Amino acid sequence: MRAFITGAMLCCTALLVTGCGSQTASLPTGTTAAGPQTTAASPAFKTANATVPPAFRCLPSGLPAVASAFNPSLAYMANCAVAGAPEAVKLQKLAAALMAGGGGSFSEYCTGTPIHYDPATGVGFIVTAAHCVVGNAKAADTPVTADNITTFASGSDWVYQGTPGIVSSEADLTGQIQAVYIPSQYCKVPAFDKGGCSDLARQDGDVAVVKMVGIHGHALDVDPGLRLAPKDAVLASGDEIMALGYGTNTSSTPDDRVLYYITYNYYGTDQHDGVSSQLSLLNGYQLNGKYYSIICQGDSGGGDFYWDGTQWSLIGAHSFGPVPCGVYGATYDRAHDVSADTRPWERWIARIVADDKDRSGCGPLNAETVCKAR
Repeated sequence: MRAFITGAMLCCTALLVTGCGSQTASLPTGTTAAGPQTTAASPAFKTANATVPPAFRCLPSGLPAVASAFNPSLAYMANCAVAGAPEAVKLQKLAAALMAGGGGSFSEYCTGTPIHYDPATGVGFIVTAAHCVVGNAKAADTPVTADNITTFASGSDWVYQGTPGIVSSEADLTGQIQAVYIPSQYCKVPAFDKGGCSDLARQDGDVAVVKMVGIHGHALDVDPGLRLAPKDAVLASGDEIMALGYGTNTSSTPDDRVLYYITYNYYGTDQHDGVSSQLSLLNGYQLNGKYYSIICQGDSGGGDFYWDGTQWSLIGAHSFGPVPCGVYGATYDRAHDVSADTRPWERWIARIVADDKDRSGCGPLNAETVCKAR
């Protein structure tokens, strides 16, 4: 499914993820001019309830006055475009658009977070949502396989990084997607038909890793200060989160490939007893006793980032929310956004990056991982 949310996914339940506690790999640290760019892995995580630094804060504006109102651009007004942000260069390194198409026609369908790039090989890795890359129907109570991954169904898929930008040819693109990894447990219990897990509460791991190779002299730009938040990282309700996405800005220009950022809040986690022991992130924006959903179509897979007073940590990837976005409710369960919690997947992600060193194909696989190569 190549969107953040559709009418079929109208839901105010929560996504579940299951960790991979048996994995022990960790991301290499450090960035040098000649060596690989990668996120930094660290066991320490400050929990001082630090707020988003002013240069990275952009609060929602144009909030609807009545519950029935819909403003698709409430999260991404002009002042929230990354191109105009004080820290635009740094923000631009924290997101990439996933695109499909060929010739002079390219369409953005999801967002992701760059976590690693090796200039020696031109290989980069991006964290996104699993629902962005699957599509072929799957029966209930059956595991996903490489046949369910549809990233390459329409031909070549691409990565674009930049803002603002017009993509009119392959020369404008950053890289070409070479392989896609998803957890083998993703949507195992429910069925899905053409990309939508039929029970969002049982997705059980809406996380994916996209492998790309730079083209036309372009390189994936990675923030060397970014890290994957560890499994034991703790957030408090109300903590500020920064979100990034290439999604819908206005109904007339849903695919303008402009990157936006927004500051909203972590409400907590949600758990469905009998389904999974893992948790998802419930996010949104609270003002004057109302809770607003602000993440829109095309933002799927985009990152939720927590500032611990020293550095950014990736804690979530946008998964689903109300349709349309830009609505509010008296309680957060009526108007919240749901992100896949990436914390339980820190070691799973790190292992993929550490093991896959080739420009093409999939790296070593295990029972926890499904991969499809171009």
